[in-house]
Amino acid sequence: MVDLAKIVGEVGQRFGLKAIADKPIVYGERGGCLVQLSVGARPDGNPSIIEQIRFGDAARDAEVQAALRASVPVKEKGVTAKEVKVEGGIATFHRVKGLLATLNADTVAAEFEALLGVVRGATPSVGSKCRVCKGETGDAPLLLNGVVDRVCERCLFRMKHEAESARQAYDLQPTNLLLGAVIGAVLALVGALVWAGVTVGTNRMFWLIAIGIGYAVGLGTTKASGKGGRPVQVLGGVLTIGGVLLGQVFVLAHAVREAANQRGVEIAWGGFLTELPGLLGATGEDTLFALGGGAIGAIYAAGAGSAPTFELTVER
Repeated sequence: MVDLAKIVGEVGQRFGLKAIADKPIVYGERGGCLVQLSVGARPDGNPSIIEQIRFGDAARDAEVQAALRASVPVKEKGVTAKEVKVEGGIATFHRVKGLLATLNADTVAAEFEALLGVVRGATPSVGSKCRVCKGETGDAPLLLNGVVDRVCERCLFRMKHEAESARQAYDLQPTNLLLGAVIGAVLALVGALVWAGVTVGTNRMFWLIAIGIGYAVGLGTTKASGKGGRPVQVLGGVLTIGGVLLGQVFVLAHAVREAANQRGVEIAWGGFLTELPGLLGATGEDTLFALGGGAIGAIYAAGAGSAPTFELTVER
């Protein structure tokens, strides 16, 4: 089995990078750029080695991306330009576990050097300047919120003060949970109709719909409430689960109506509501599937309803 942390450590030693104790992270300076390798995951959840190169000047993002598209050495290493995210003066590439048949320190080091060569050729060296104030500093690279950086002590002090002030200001903002509940309930109802419509139309249920419901409810609830936080996250999660279950109730109601129409009888909807718990129990697998989707959607709702992170973490 491929040990990604071991590969990161070996590449870090080869490049003379600094390691963080008990963490699969190495970082430092190489070729005039700040570099970092760590173990993490792609947005789709696949384990990966995260290769990052900070070239410092966000205004050159487009130039770096164009250079990557034109680079033959990078392509020869099995890396396509679209796989490299260039944003905010940082080039990031995820080497997915198992993508290469011979994934080891040699292959990772070689592709990283190819990426670094392209970035270095497209951007001037930032030297030992502070990224924030652009002043010369003899300070060594550090990890700022988990990403390699070079910031002088004066700027670090100011950034910490600004982060704390922003956190306090955010905490003082009022929360309108009532409005958030109303907007969230409306979005959950719309989501329930979408869940029922897709389920009836395709005779299949999709958790992707539940995820969409959760994300929409979470965003809507947060925006209407004025800010995120634990109460808003709980509200969004509950409404998401309720919305998916309500969608399943609509599916059952449709099935009952179809059966009644075939028999030529009228439906006593009051009786339907009375028998609803039994109907949900009788369709146990479908109900459990809907509950599972609602739970997953609730996780996305909670994520969308989280408060911003103002904490500034510094690791050396």
